[in-house]
Amino acid sequence: MIIKQTGTKTQPVWLRVSSDCFEVAGKIIYAKIEIYGDRFKKLIKGCMDTRAEAEGKDGSVPGESKARLLSSVQTTTINGHQCPTSSPNAITRAARLMTNLKQTILCPDYRIKSIRELCLHRICPILAGLTS
Repeated sequence: MIIKQTGTKTQPVWLRVSSDCFEVAGKIIYAKIEIYGDRFKKLIKGCMDTRAEAEGKDGSVPGESKARLLSSVQTTTINGHQCPTSSPNAITRAARLMTNLKQTILCPDYRIKSIRELCLHRICPILAGLTS
């Protein structure tokens, strides 16, 4: 399929072509995600507050659509990351949207020795969402 052969930096363009392309491309692009740094915050941007991005004027995907994309996640790899301290509940709710998650790879970096090095929170909001 053409979407799979498109470079990973170009693939998100397919999300805006049509609703059919959105469904197919979303399943391909979001099948495997890697969480590191503040990447999860960027992946869920607008997801919990659809009013903020309902129009998507800045080229972003509206919140309702972002929730559909998160439901396509099948594998997630969680590395050292920064869950925002201001909205841990929103992060947990967003993680719960990954309803088709089949595999979670936790901390493949051998240098991280404890869970505190993985996330600054005592209980990582992402992991809390995945366990529910």
